[in-house]
Amino acid sequence: MIPQILSPKVPDWFKDELYIIDKNLTCLFNCRLERFEIYRRTKIGWDCILTIENDDGTFRPIDRRPLAKLREMDIVARWGSLAAYEKYLDDKLAEWKKQQNIKDDHEIKCDLKNDRHLWKEAAENFRSGRINDRPTRKME
Repeated sequence: MIPQILSPKVPDWFKDELYIIDKNLTCLFNCRLERFEIYRRTKIGWDCILTIENDDGTFRPIDRRPLAKLREMDIVARWGSLAAYEKYLDDKLAEWKKQQNIKDDHEIKCDLKNDRHLWKEAAENFRSGRINDRPTRKME
């Protein structure tokens, strides 16, 4: 067992990343297990939600893998699975593209309407003998 005084410190960048993911998360070194653990604050206290260790149960220093695991755990808790979350994102992207197409179609129709009016004016200028074959008004 490692004495509390000699236990490794949690890097500040890791604490900052945990805070970004959830304000109720913190990471501490468990001297009895000799592992880093991530805790979430609840109404009644702190719950250990993740122990940072290798697949074979040996000690692993802190890196970005636990952050990815926490994000994955969050997605699974909210959406049920990663596939369901990806489907949700695909649906949102398709909806956004559809809205963009509707917006683009409207803009194109307005441009065509304005162009038609301007070219009609240009043709009238040409027929009347005016030298300027371009319309005088600019498109809005």
